Amino acid sequence: MISRRKLAEHAAERLVKGDSTASVLNELAAYLLDARRTGEAELVIRAVEDSLLSRGVALATVTSARSLTADAKDAVEQLIRREYSDVKSVLLREIIDPSVLAGMKVSLAGAQLDVTAKTKLEKLGV
Repeated sequence: MISRRKLAEHAAERLVKGDSTASVLNELAAYLLDARRTGEAELVIRAVEDSLLSRGVALATVTSARSLTADAKDAVEQLIRREYSDVKSVLLREIIDPSVLAGMKVSLAGAQLDVTAKTKLEKLGV
């Protein structure tokens, strides 16, 4: 059995070399299915994100109510670059979720920033 760390290192290396994200993730998913390890999928993805970060690539998931403008994407990238000085490139994965109402949530390996209207309202008890 191949360890999660080895799977993540292999996937991260292929992504850094420029292989298609879809093909790398499809192969990873196929392996997990074949090896009956689907319960580890989330852990493997986190390990891939950590491995990418150690190679200077930050993979961030940005959840917002609508598509981000170019200025908003630039602002998120600059924020990440300030927080992680050794990051050479930032990859943004966008998720559109109307339930966040406004603002955005940014998640990357080991960190999360949530400035959504939904969260602010929940904290106020509304």
